[in-house]
Amino acid sequence: MDIEGYMETRKANLKHLAYKMADKAKKTGRPATINQMSAQDRRIVHLALKDDQNVRTQSMGDGYYRRLVIFPKKKNAFRGKRRSRR
Repeated sequence: MDIEGYMETRKANLKHLAYKMADKAKKTGRPATINQMSAQDRRIVHLALKDDQNVRTQSMGDGYYRRLVIFPKKKNAFRGKRRSRR
């Protein structure tokens, strides 16, 4: 049941928080943590940031203390093995 648009307002607030924390992670270069969220709220944040190429999200912890961490991606990170040319 959605009383007076509570769910839409909650979703908008969580997205705003997600973008704000992602910007913080990008600026500082350090992970940003959002503490103690329900599974539904964490999912909203994960989905809000899934298309952002500069950050990745991960849920960490167990039970009530499960939190969401937003990691900045390194700009010049090389993934994979280097091959030497001969």
